[in-house]
Amino acid sequence: PLVNFLSRNVQILTWSQVDWTHRSLKKIPQNARRIMTNEFVVRSTIKEDQKDSGDESTSKLIIRIRETKLIETVIIRHQTLRSRRVTVCVSSQVGCAMNCSFCATGSMGFLGDLTQGEILEQFLYAKAIDDRCSRVVFMGMGEPLNNYNNVLGACRVLLDN
Repeated sequence: PLVNFLSRNVQILTWSQVDWTHRSLKKIPQNARRIMTNEFVVRSTIKEDQKDSGDESTSKLIIRIRETKLIETVIIRHQTLRSRRVTVCVSSQVGCAMNCSFCATGSMGFLGDLTQGEILEQFLYAKAIDDRCSRVVFMGMGEPLNNYNNVLGACRVLLDN
């Protein structure tokens, strides 16, 4: 019954347009919402902390994944005479195997690849903070090409919007 109701009544939206909370699904009967809340996870990550720069040009998000690991995402607000840009700098891995001398992430060692969903959720957190986010760079934690399939999958979803 829930699947039938959803297939008949839920509008098709791009993933970034959805308010990703069960509370937002007001048109769905209360019993169906209860099932969804108990049986489905909306997000697999948790935003632990947010630090905003004094001039409000950047916001650094600390995001917990898989209960014990932390990654960083940064919102960068840049204004020139011609334009205002808001870019999200996302991580693609926890730690990094490259061990570049100039990068603190390398000193952590490699702790794992992020899934496509974990990469996309970073953008969703940023978009919830500043809805002007329109650009994404993979310059956070990790080496994106060492997590090629998940990074490519996230890029495809982002570009589909």
